[in-house]
Amino acid sequence: MRAIEATYLEARRDNRNQWRIERTALDRWTMDRPVSDRDSPTDRIEADRDNRVGRTGADYSTLVDELDAARLNIAQMEVRLEE
Repeated sequence: MRAIEATYLEARRDNRNQWRIERTALDRWTMDRPVSDRDSPTDRIEADRDNRVGRTGADYSTLVDELDAARLNIAQMEVRLEE
């Protein structure tokens, strides 16, 4: 919204009062942004993880291991269902 209000990002309102942004305008605005203003999805995930109260890197690592084990268990159950 700040980019639209500052006219850095071209946008228009439609009949339902929703913002519409052309793909080319979005691409141009994205490429014109300073590098320091950009972050990757991984950066956001890590920041979210670090900002959680009571979450340590070890807790996160344990959760990742548990998720991997759960995915393996699901895959094994799917094979059994197919049989």
